[in-house]
Amino acid sequence: MTVPTALASALVAPLMGAAESHTIRATRHAVIRWAERVRSLDPSYCPAVESQMLACLAAAEITTEPPAWCLTTRPGCIYLLAGSIVAPAYISGGVIHVMTVITPDCLGSPAAERRRANRRRRAAERAERERRGNRGPTPKQLFRELRTGRMEAVM
Repeated sequence: MTVPTALASALVAPLMGAAESHTIRATRHAVIRWAERVRSLDPSYCPAVESQMLACLAAAEITTEPPAWCLTTRPGCIYLLAGSIVAPAYISGGVIHVMTVITPDCLGSPAAERRRANRRRRAAERAERERRGNRGPTPKQLFRELRTGRMEAVM
């Protein structure tokens, strides 16, 4: 469920400022990203790494807007800011749940570039299908049919 930004702002207003007085929980993914991006450790889950992460994020500032360098925006999301570390999170039952950890260094990684390229490609394919009114095969399907010889090329 996504929460509109205005509603998220209203929900987070009492939480604004430091996160130290709130319960924070982290997903397994967030702990692995913390180990990988902040601590430069082997990207695996470890309770000791989780406790370090939660201790750092307890002093983080809570806001509804990510920093300008952070390319990700998620509707209804809050952000815990600890220096150059950004932790997108959501609030459920009065508990702050951290979803992942982003640093400026991780944005240029080859894996991040591949994910962005795949998202752009899928968005372009969706836009093309909508432009055609969802009629007929996609360019990818046409290419596959040409390659397998199930369809003759039409010029």
